[in-house]
Amino acid sequence: MESGNQTFVLTEDTKGIWRKLSPDIPMDETGINRYFSDVSTMLTSSLLENCIDLASFREEIIDDALSKKVKEFLDTDKTFCLCLDRFLLSAIEGDEAYQDKFARFSICRTSDGKRIPRITDSNFSDQLAALNKRVPDIADRQIMIVDDGVFTGGTVQETVQKYLSTIGIKNEQCTVLGFIGNGGQEQLSDQNISTDIINPIRNLYDWVDLRDFGIFGGKLINQEDKNGLWYATPYVYPWSDGKGASFDMFDNFFDISSAIIDAQTSLFLSWESALGKEITFSDIQKAGFTLPTDERKTLPAIPTMRVVDYLLSCDAYIEKEQNREVVLFDMDGTLYQLDGENNGYGGSQLERKVLQNAQAYIEMLSECSSSEAQKVVKEGLKDPIGLSAYVRQKFGVSRKEYFDAVWNINPEGILQNYTIPVNKIRELEKTNKKLVLVTSAPNIWQTKVTEYLGITDAFESIYTGEDFELKQEIFSMLSKRYKPQNIISIGDQEETDVAPAKALGWNAILISSPDQLERIAI
Repeated sequence: MESGNQTFVLTEDTKGIWRKLSPDIPMDETGINRYFSDVSTMLTSSLLENCIDLASFREEIIDDALSKKVKEFLDTDKTFCLCLDRFLLSAIEGDEAYQDKFARFSICRTSDGKRIPRITDSNFSDQLAALNKRVPDIADRQIMIVDDGVFTGGTVQETVQKYLSTIGIKNEQCTVLGFIGNGGQEQLSDQNISTDIINPIRNLYDWVDLRDFGIFGGKLINQEDKNGLWYATPYVYPWSDGKGASFDMFDNFFDISSAIIDAQTSLFLSWESALGKEITFSDIQKAGFTLPTDERKTLPAIPTMRVVDYLLSCDAYIEKEQNREVVLFDMDGTLYQLDGENNGYGGSQLERKVLQNAQAYIEMLSECSSSEAQKVVKEGLKDPIGLSAYVRQKFGVSRKEYFDAVWNINPEGILQNYTIPVNKIRELEKTNKKLVLVTSAPNIWQTKVTEYLGITDAFESIYTGEDFELKQEIFSMLSKRYKPQNIISIGDQEETDVAPAKALGWNAILISSPDQLERIAI
């Protein structure tokens, strides 16, 4: 894009849903066109506020571009197409001329990143065994692996090619064709797998299929429930915090979510009109789709429920959420103390361990001596942002890589005076208040601490120093999501925990010791 902004890519894969829901009735495209237009218009406005451009692609554009290249490939001898998408290339799949040259490989990701077959489909080994039986000479053919997007190339490298190799297909026989991509071809090239990307996106912010915003998609929860139902978490509220679409830090995340739900509701009303009946989640389930729920599994869709009624209740849930009371906690000095100067970080065991780890990490990065690494640490501590920023600039590693190596420390024996704060958190967890943790500490240390204290699940939102440069950024965001008069900030630092909160119209409580939480009425 000429603006130089990052690009958010939206691809449409919703028409295929209708073909699954009602294969015998032609779809009236009015509803789906309005749905795509409404979401695209809303995203364009929201993204521009964050200096991000939107590139949107309709299903037929994607399918036509891929189909042309696939047909050219299949019209030569000893070729085969393996499609990773469940909807694309349906015309080729139904063309008798390509019956022995086309198959789908069922694969999706769970919420924890594992790659598994889609629900109701057989495991990877069985899929490949069936393919090998149907096409006995498959190992002698050139293979085109097709998907709508190719980015890191991880799906092909870590799963697809791994299983293709079990039936004798080598990397050199494979070409990966993607409609969009931003660099996965480099990683695949290292594995001798060639790539062809129709629309390269070099400055990618994120890429989402329209389906993942709604009840038909999202991140698959790892396993089916006791009733044999499979659930997924869509990328907007009230199901998730928006991380799946990189919206979790947007001020207007609730507005985005509500607009998308409203658009989905209109879509289903148009579909119900075309079908002449109400659509229930049982219909969704029978068509082979997951059912939506939130990450805490408190918003599962009941099979007998009408989809429109569920969507309307989720929309109302967002409005109710915006009126909730929010209690925001600092971490260091508030939930525990250290054994340093004034019970803080300076001179503490934690500081010593961090500096020791930093020195060892720098020695490893630069292959320098211990004394040279000490000099780098000393110089880096002068950086206004911190040692992590200095190491990033000097050695080209990300702050996350630095933090994960240096702050990966067991809190046992380091944390002090945390019993009362933990009890207070557990007490508040029983109320309807939303608990939020905001800490300047790295995510790895936050994770270690909250797991050690057993309070991770108590916080509905957690923001760490990897998410912001100044806490005020998070404070400002929350002020635009919730009513400022309903927010309380609790911390031990006037400058970072109290003053900015009061400036936004929040209530704020300054404590000098974690024990003081026992006497605070919240």
